[in-house]
Amino acid sequence: MNTTAAQSTITAVPDAWISILLLALFLFVAFSVLKVIKNTILIGLLAGAFPFISNKFLGTALATDLSALLNFALIGIAIYLAYFAIKLLYHSSKLAFKVITLLLLPLKILLDLLKSIFSKKKKKTS
Repeated sequence: MNTTAAQSTITAVPDAWISILLLALFLFVAFSVLKVIKNTILIGLLAGAFPFISNKFLGTALATDLSALLNFALIGIAIYLAYFAIKLLYHSSKLAFKVITLLLLPLKILLDLLKSIFSKKKKKTS
Protein backbone atom coordinates (compact mmCIF):
# COMPACT_ATOMS: atom_id res chain seq x y z
CA MET A 1 0.00 0.00 0.00
CA ASN A 2 2.94 2.32 0.56
CA THR A 3 4.08 1.88 -3.02
CA THR A 4 0.77 3.14 -4.42
CA ALA A 5 0.87 6.17 -2.14
CA ALA A 6 4.42 6.88 -3.25
CA GLN A 7 3.46 6.46 -6.90
CA SER A 8 0.49 8.82 -6.61
CA THR A 9 2.73 11.41 -4.92
CA ILE A 10 5.32 11.07 -7.67
CA THR A 11 2.73 11.46 -10.43
CA ALA A 12 0.98 14.29 -8.58
CA VAL A 13 4.04 16.52 -8.73
CA PRO A 14 4.22 16.70 -12.54
CA ASP A 15 0.43 17.14 -12.66
CA ALA A 16 0.73 20.08 -10.28
CA TRP A 17 3.46 21.67 -12.40
CA ILE A 18 1.43 21.16 -15.56
CA SER A 19 -1.57 22.76 -13.85
CA ILE A 20 0.52 25.72 -12.74
CA LEU A 21 1.94 26.18 -16.23
CA LEU A 22 -1.54 25.95 -17.77
CA LEU A 23 -2.80 28.53 -15.26
CA ALA A 24 0.05 30.88 -16.14
CA LEU A 25 -0.64 30.42 -19.86
CA PHE A 26 -4.35 31.03 -19.31
CA LEU A 27 -3.67 34.23 -17.34
CA PHE A 28 -1.28 35.50 -20.02
CA VAL A 29 -3.81 34.87 -22.79
CA ALA A 30 -6.67 36.33 -20.73
CA PHE A 31 -4.75 39.53 -19.99
CA SER A 32 -3.76 39.84 -23.64
CA VAL A 33 -7.37 39.43 -24.78
CA LEU A 34 -8.60 41.92 -22.17
CA LYS A 35 -5.97 44.43 -23.33
CA VAL A 36 -7.18 44.11 -26.93
CA ILE A 37 -10.82 44.50 -25.84
CA LYS A 38 -9.95 47.57 -23.75
CA ASN A 39 -8.05 49.13 -26.65
CA THR A 40 -10.90 48.33 -29.05
CA ILE A 41 -13.44 50.06 -26.80
CA LEU A 42 -11.15 53.07 -26.36
CA ILE A 43 -10.57 53.35 -30.12
CA GLY A 44 -14.32 53.09 -30.73
CA LEU A 45 -15.03 55.90 -28.27
CA LEU A 46 -12.31 58.14 -29.69
CA ALA A 47 -13.37 57.47 -33.28
CA GLY A 48 -16.99 58.19 -32.31
CA ALA A 49 -15.89 61.50 -30.79
CA PHE A 50 -13.98 62.44 -33.94
CA PRO A 51 -16.87 64.33 -35.64
CA PHE A 52 -17.33 66.56 -32.57
CA ILE A 53 -13.60 67.29 -32.32
CA SER A 54 -13.33 67.87 -36.06
CA ASN A 55 -16.29 70.25 -36.09
CA LYS A 56 -15.05 72.17 -33.04
CA PHE A 57 -11.34 72.57 -33.83
CA LEU A 58 -11.07 72.11 -37.60
CA GLY A 59 -14.27 73.87 -38.59
CA THR A 60 -15.62 70.97 -40.65
CA ALA A 61 -19.33 70.21 -41.03
CA LEU A 62 -19.44 66.49 -40.24
CA ALA A 63 -22.79 65.01 -39.22
CA THR A 64 -23.09 64.28 -35.51
CA ASP A 65 -26.23 62.14 -35.47
CA LEU A 66 -26.19 58.63 -33.99
CA SER A 67 -25.76 56.94 -37.36
CA ALA A 68 -22.66 58.97 -38.23
CA LEU A 69 -21.14 58.45 -34.79
CA LEU A 70 -21.64 54.69 -35.05
CA ASN A 71 -20.12 54.70 -38.53
CA PHE A 72 -17.03 56.55 -37.32
CA ALA A 73 -16.74 54.24 -34.29
CA LEU A 74 -17.02 51.11 -36.45
CA ILE A 75 -14.53 52.44 -38.99
CA GLY A 76 -12.08 53.22 -36.18
CA ILE A 77 -12.53 49.75 -34.68
CA ALA A 78 -12.06 48.14 -38.10
CA ILE A 79 -8.84 50.10 -38.69
CA TYR A 80 -7.54 49.11 -35.23
CA LEU A 81 -8.37 45.42 -35.72
CA ALA A 82 -6.74 45.45 -39.17
CA TYR A 83 -3.63 47.02 -37.63
CA PHE A 84 -3.64 44.43 -34.85
CA ALA A 85 -4.00 41.54 -37.32
CA ILE A 86 -1.14 42.86 -39.51
CA LYS A 87 1.06 43.33 -36.42
CA LEU A 88 0.24 39.80 -35.25
CA LEU A 89 1.06 38.33 -38.67
CA TYR A 90 4.31 40.28 -38.83
CA HIS A 91 5.51 39.10 -35.43
CA SER A 92 4.46 35.50 -36.04
CA SER A 93 6.24 35.48 -39.41
CA LYS A 94 9.41 36.76 -37.73
CA LEU A 95 9.12 33.94 -35.19
CA ALA A 96 8.50 31.36 -37.93
CA PHE A 97 11.55 32.62 -39.84
CA LYS A 98 13.72 32.26 -36.72
CA VAL A 99 12.44 28.71 -36.14
CA ILE A 100 13.12 27.75 -39.77
CA THR A 101 16.59 29.28 -39.53
CA LEU A 102 17.34 27.24 -36.41
CA LEU A 103 16.04 24.08 -38.05
CA LEU A 104 18.23 24.63 -41.12
CA LEU A 105 21.34 25.50 -39.09
CA PRO A 106 22.70 21.90 -39.03
CA LEU A 107 22.30 21.70 -42.80
CA LYS A 108 24.24 24.95 -43.23
CA ILE A 109 27.02 23.69 -40.96
CA LEU A 110 27.18 20.44 -42.93
CA LEU A 111 27.35 22.30 -46.25
CA ASP A 112 30.09 24.59 -44.94
CA LEU A 113 32.02 21.55 -43.74
CA LEU A 114 31.65 19.85 -47.14
CA LYS A 115 32.75 23.02 -48.93
CA SER A 116 35.85 23.26 -46.77
CA ILE A 117 36.71 19.58 -47.36
CA PHE A 118 36.29 19.77 -51.14
CA SER A 119 38.03 23.12 -51.47
CA LYS A 120 41.12 21.69 -49.70
CA LYS A 121 41.23 18.73 -52.08
CA LYS A 122 41.11 21.02 -55.12
CA LYS A 123 43.98 23.13 -53.78
CA LYS A 124 46.14 20.04 -53.17
CA THR A 125 45.64 18.63 -56.67
CA SER A 126 46.51 21.85 -58.50
